[in-house]
Amino acid sequence: MTRSILLSGALVLMLLLAACGGPRMAPRSQVVLPGKAADVVSADERANRTGERLFPATCQLLGGLYPDNPLQAYLQKVGKHLLAPGEAGRFVVVNESRPDALALPGGFILVTRGLLAEFEREGPLAALLAHQLEHVRQGHAAHLAGASQGELPPPVSGPSYAPEARLAPERASLLLKSRFTARQEAEALRGSLSRLAKAGYDPREGLRLQEFFLAQGEAGWREGMLKRHPLSGKDLKALDRESGALVGAVTRTGNGEFNQALKRLRANLPGYVLYDEARALERGGQLREAVATYLRAATAAPEESIILAALGTAYLQAGDLGSARLHLAKAVALDQRYYYSRMGLGYAHLQQAGTAAAIAELEASLRLLPSQRAAFLLAEAYEKEGKSPAAREFYRAVAEADSRSKLGKFAAERLRFLEE
Repeated sequence: MTRSILLSGALVLMLLLAACGGPRMAPRSQVVLPGKAADVVSADERANRTGERLFPATCQLLGGLYPDNPLQAYLQKVGKHLLAPGEAGRFVVVNESRPDALALPGGFILVTRGLLAEFEREGPLAALLAHQLEHVRQGHAAHLAGASQGELPPPVSGPSYAPEARLAPERASLLLKSRFTARQEAEALRGSLSRLAKAGYDPREGLRLQEFFLAQGEAGWREGMLKRHPLSGKDLKALDRESGALVGAVTRTGNGEFNQALKRLRANLPGYVLYDEARALERGGQLREAVATYLRAATAAPEESIILAALGTAYLQAGDLGSARLHLAKAVALDQRYYYSRMGLGYAHLQQAGTAAAIAELEASLRLLPSQRAAFLLAEAYEKEGKSPAAREFYRAVAEADSRSKLGKFAAERLRFLEE
């Protein structure tokens, strides 16, 4: 048991800081799901299922949903204006600083907090959502999400790190590294102009948005929006005349509602600037400076859960378990829907002999996102609690998931000990 506890202490960095006519429609085909010969579905339905099952894991990997209900409701309202009759769409803000947007099949559109903060009016936001919807409608999103690679299993009930539980997070992780082609970008842009005009927006907003993106050169943009959506100035020139021909009665601006919806986000921007600085310091190994900067960020934006979670895990690295648990507990109290906060709080409880509390948090973390780190910690917590069968189950799952990783090897070692 002592050996297991020492492993957790030595692995805290690795465990906690690994730190979304018009154009042609997507082609349809028929597929038969494995083991269900009678269950014949269209490629579109299969793609929609893929998006639905990737959506929760993708949100978690991008910081979880931004905990601002009025802002989330506003984004959904703008998105609905752009939907064609019978078309589905869910539009969410995720709590990630890197400017980015992601389209999943089924109409799941994710916009990062960092990108939304760049907008000053509703028009560019509508253009962004219209563009993402076109990626869905034209089948680009299904291709990017690997919808043709086989059916993702439905979500498992309860905390698990079994292979069927790991598949959606693994696919979501690959999705976040993928990118559209230049041809797909041009097709989505052309389709978005018509979509904007039909919804009562000025279609030229689509071109202005792309011009804005092309002007960005910061690292965050190159790693996010510009990497996923390769743009071409040539395409903009070719579409400029086309957009002018589409301009009709502009009935939507919504700037008053836009400003109200972004009020909290704008008020907290100074805190998030400091948060991003602290993350860079932490990645550079300057832990003391990172903690101090996180504290300033938490003072500037005291109710932002992801800032408190980052501060708490920085305190864990520094060995200050009391301060870590205090800030992680507040982060979870503000937002219980983010796996990372709950995993960090579970670790803090585990190190301070709060085994039952640790199990509750780590199980919650695994329900939100099945991760190897949370599964390993939960196995340790079960072992300390004397629940050997459950501990063996999770050690085995971690070892089988990646037998060559440090966690996999440690899990195999504990499993052998418990089976002797």
